Amino acid sequence: MAHKPKVEVPKFIKNKTQRNIAFCKRKRAFLKKAIELSVSCDQQMLVVMFDKSRNRLIQYSSSDEFNIKGAYEAQKVAKRPENIDKFEKFSNDDFLRLEMTDFRSIRYKKKMLYDRELEFIEEFEDDSAAQGRLDQ
Repeated sequence: MAHKPKVEVPKFIKNKTQRNIAFCKRKRAFLKKAIELSVSCDQQMLVVMFDKSRNRLIQYSSSDEFNIKGAYEAQKVAKRPENIDKFEKFSNDDFLRLEMTDFRSIRYKKKMLYDRELEFIEEFEDDSAAQGRLDQ
């Protein structure tokens, strides 16, 4: 079996010129990937980058309709109890987990747990309904 190379957490680039060059190159590549993902997988995308040292905002939206307000509304829908298993949120702290994780297995395990929970609730409701009929 092939051995996976060690994953290294990105490090802050101290040299300002090198950091700006890296940002420009990676920004362009990142935006191209966002466009690729949006087009090829029919996804609504909103990418917002904020450079706090320059107070500069960079925003990509896959359509004029899907802006910050649209993303906020989509997040509200995703956070509803019936949709919570479909909501995914990531931060810089998730880097290693993203590098090392097989998301297909996670989704499968989450679905199995969710299905078991639904079965338990249905059984509980059936038992409660049967108990209610016996009490009458």
